[in-house]
Amino acid sequence: MGDFSLLENEESDVFIENDNQLRNQKKLLRKKESKYQLNPSESLWKEINILQCNIKEYTNRNLSPAKVPIKNKKSKKLVDSDEMELLNNIRRAKRERIKEDKIRKLWKQNENCPPRWSPLIHKLFPDYDKKCIMVLLLGQNKGYCILSLLPCEIMECILSYIQWDDFLVIKRNDRSDSKSKRRPIRRKKITTKLLKQ
Repeated sequence: MGDFSLLENEESDVFIENDNQLRNQKKLLRKKESKYQLNPSESLWKEINILQCNIKEYTNRNLSPAKVPIKNKKSKKLVDSDEMELLNNIRRAKRERIKEDKIRKLWKQNENCPPRWSPLIHKLFPDYDKKCIMVLLLGQNKGYCILSLLPCEIMECILSYIQWDDFLVIKRNDRSDSKSKRRPIRRKKITTKLLKQ
């Protein structure tokens, strides 16, 4: 917009209509620029800008503005809670299916024995194994735990020997006798034993 604001204050209505006039205006521009270098003044500067605008107008007279293709913006539909819940269920099912495929592939690689733990496949292990591994790693970071005395390399070696379902809690078979009272089944308390030491 700065170029055209100078045209409003224009005293002479000089419009370039052919190539000869363009050539003459360019000559005049060069002369005024050389004068401006020798003796700068504001009026001369304005005349130079007016000439430059006229020259630009004539050279760009046949150019039409570039048409930018307008993309149809898809209207965003408001998703109600039922549809959102359905989408979340689909995403969750897809994540579970991908995880199951990775687990199946992991078990195929280790045909003779269950897969061993590594940081790369930690997220594929069952929750009870992951919790116990996390407890071991937390015990190593705590200063009052005996695991903190082990170097990191030895701890990594110990963790690499953990296999799938090493920390699985097996339920006891209940007898059908109503007289025998059994206490409820408890999970192995590995966490408290490690942290107390």
